Amino acid sequence: MQKYLTDEKLCDLGDELVHLVNRTVDYLEDELKRHNYTDDESIEVVLEIIDEQQCGYYVADNVREAIFWLNEYEVKSILNEVQGDFPPEHLALKFRAMYWAHYALFPNHREVSPETLNELQGYLIWYNADAMTSAWSTSPYSSDELRKFKEDILYLQKNDASNLITVNLYCQPRLIAGQGRLMEIFVHQGFINYHDQPVARLASNQSILEHTRPTSHSWLFKGLCLVLLNAPCSHLRSLETVWVDEVVHTLFWNRLITGFIAEWSSLQLMATVLLAGNMSFLAIQSVDRGIDVRSLAQIASCYSTVLSIHCIILSLVLIRAPMTKSWSNDDKNANTIQAYLHSRPGGLKLLAVVFSLPYTLVFWALACLLVAFFCWSFQLNPVVPSTSSAARAFMSLPWVFLVFLVIWVLAIEYKASTDPLIEKIRERVGFVTSAYGEVKAKVYTLAGRIPGIRRILSRTIDPIQDEEHNIETTEMGEQGAHRE
Repeated sequence: MQKYLTDEKLCDLGDELVHLVNRTVDYLEDELKRHNYTDDESIEVVLEIIDEQQCGYYVADNVREAIFWLNEYEVKSILNEVQGDFPPEHLALKFRAMYWAHYALFPNHREVSPETLNELQGYLIWYNADAMTSAWSTSPYSSDELRKFKEDILYLQKNDASNLITVNLYCQPRLIAGQGRLMEIFVHQGFINYHDQPVARLASNQSILEHTRPTSHSWLFKGLCLVLLNAPCSHLRSLETVWVDEVVHTLFWNRLITGFIAEWSSLQLMATVLLAGNMSFLAIQSVDRGIDVRSLAQIASCYSTVLSIHCIILSLVLIRAPMTKSWSNDDKNANTIQAYLHSRPGGLKLLAVVFSLPYTLVFWALACLLVAFFCWSFQLNPVVPSTSSAARAFMSLPWVFLVFLVIWVLAIEYKASTDPLIEKIRERVGFVTSAYGEVKAKVYTLAGRIPGIRRILSRTIDPIQDEEHNIETTEMGEQGAHRE
């Protein structure tokens, strides 16, 4: 009989679930024999209870270092990190990475393998050399981290691994799990970079798919770049170097986000200085000419003040936002980044616009302060009544802009955040939306039973079908006319 593994606590399961597991084991035993898998040592089967009537499984082959299924399996769900066509042997590399994930999840019945240690040392030497000699290395870790891993592997190889495990039985599963996890990461890195293929990615910023980079931008993005002083284009180029072929390179992504956070912090400090300068400028008597009027220099300084406040608020939101905090310094959130960028059309351009806002706001705040100082210096300082509608509308524009920007950034944060509270809110919003759709469908169904309303609904709900009906009626009329 094969080895059957599961993370379910079988002693706490009810009788029905235990019978379900036993039936699944009997079925898999027959299927394995039918496919001539009779070696009990090389085959492991992992079971997972899906619900009261279904039990999932996969089979791990310890000799071929791969996992497989005895039935047809849809592999699209595990191939979202690669694009284009590739041969079956490249898919086998993904199954090998999944095997090492299985190897790390169930380490208690295994022993440290010298062959695996040698292969792991080869990976560490190669990626360490790549990280030290290439500016855009495909290594998942930095050179310092790889050097620490290598020291641990050399320690295990220098000492007799079997004696080490005999003395420290409690550490054996942890050695196996760590070994398997590193192998999974390195093998998976080879999979997403098309190793052992005619065209492989040897640098993290190298694209091997010609169609992934658009040749032109939309007019909306070009207009935003013009207003935002071309800052989104600069940020977009930086983001594109770490999201190549729609795959995030986590190490460089973390470095980029860390650089953005440092930039926002410095811009926030600059905006604070501008805010203090504007407060001092507005206190000058020749600038503030009274309550009933507003001078041009005063209006420009007010604009600079509000833009500085914009920059401080947005910098605080971006620095402390879960979107950037969870996306930086955490390799586990690479899938979150991938999901967000894939779920929003032009998601990379949207991030470029948002990330460039603090820089643009500081620049325009400085420009407005310069205009105010110029008008005050050369006495080009006309006044307008402060109670007029035009003056109030003109002064309210930056505040409307502030509210719009904050709501927009918070909406993006709402879509991208992995915070449990926000995820719960998203679930409830989705539930309300689906409930509204069901109620709307029932109302249309009940209203459709009334003849007059049914005719109106048929024209509004299905205009294509109604148009086809009119075409058929016209054709029938024409045929009747020809017959006459």
